[in-house]
Amino acid sequence: KMNLKYSSLLATLLISSSSAFAPTSSFGVSSVSVSSKTRVQGIADDDIESAINRDLEYQPGAAQTPFAERFRHLKGTKVKTVGEAFASFTAICGTPINALYKNMMTDIVGTTHLTVVNARFVRDPIWSLGMITALDLLLGIPTWSS
Repeated sequence: KMNLKYSSLLATLLISSSSAFAPTSSFGVSSVSVSSKTRVQGIADDDIESAINRDLEYQPGAAQTPFAERFRHLKGTKVKTVGEAFASFTAICGTPINALYKNMMTDIVGTTHLTVVNARFVRDPIWSLGMITALDLLLGIPTWSS
């Protein structure tokens, strides 16, 4: 049985949080009418035609930014898919993964693969310790000898 004090508090919280997802004029945000403008508040403040033209003119690997220049040498590099990485893991493992651990191991191998093949990834001691600790915690087996 819910106390009146708690039910009124719950109702107040629900009412106050419902306006967080809908713009109202009381917060200085006017409602946006449907027009030829795309309004994403700073992300794409131009008309739809120029946004489409920009997408049509896109050339992979042709960006002229410091980020693109830093990783331009990696353009066209063959990267294994997550499926290929899991196949390699299974071959190295030698035995099929127990069904109890299959989903977890698929997630770990997939996430780790996507992290490692990212051009910005640099293996360091903190990352390595985190991997060892997570695997020890999740699998419950020792990963190094004492």
